[in-house]
Parts: sequence; structure tokens; C-alpha cells
Amino acid sequence: MYPYKIKYLSAKESEPPSILISISKKFFKKAISRNNLKRKIKEAYRLTKGDYLSGLPVQSIAFIYVGKEENAAFDFLKTRMKKALEGISKAQP
Repeated sequence: MYPYKIKYLSAKESEPPSILISISKKFFKKAISRNNLKRKIKEAYRLTKGDYLSGLPVQSIAFIYVGKEENAAFDFLKTRMKKALEGISKAQP
């Protein structure tokens, strides 16, 4: 799900998943750019996780940012986060 590449591990019991957010230093040389994107992605996750991940047995989720936009709009990241979490919730049995 662009701009995220998502990897997750399923768990046997339902508990809040731990998350990892990775942004490549190869494409975003300055730390301030990577940190701003991480902040936006964390906030998008925080706002949407309750709708899709409540009660799902997911142990950990890795969000790898593969987009090239340095100043990605928060609304864009949030709508894509919704779609990504929706995909994870549908993939779980």
C-alpha cells in the first residue's frame, strides 16, 4: 500500500501490537526530514488504530516508508494508513 511497505507478525493472543517505522537514509539525507515523516506516520497510526486493530491478534507491525515525497501531506498519510490497517484486519482469520 503506497507509500508504506508493511510487514506484520501474528500472535496467538490479542494484545496491542508494537510498531516500527523505518525511513531510508538513502532517500532522505537529513534527519529532520526523516523525523518529521516519522512523527506524521505515528500520529496517523495513533488516530486510526482503534478502528481496525481492536481485538486482532497482531504482535508487531513494521511500516517502511517507500515514498519519495519529503513533505507528504498528513491527510494523504492518514488515508493510506487507514487502507493499510484495513488490509491487515481483513487478512487476519
